[in-house]
Amino acid sequence: MQFSIGNVVELAFSAGENEYVVAGRVVRTSNHGHNMHVRFEAMKDQERHEIAESVALVPMS
Repeated sequence: MQFSIGNVVELAFSAGENEYVVAGRVVRTSNHGHNMHVRFEAMKDQERHEIAESVALVPMS
């Protein structure tokens, strides 16, 4: 699937023990539209805080 700048996408993911569904707008693409950079637009402050708290680095083997 290819994405274009300005597309609105819905992203669903797990962070820690919580599930989130958030909307974001594509602000940049690369690899002919197959990779995208998203700005989250309607995320609540509490969701943002919970997600930030659950982010961890995963060691690569």
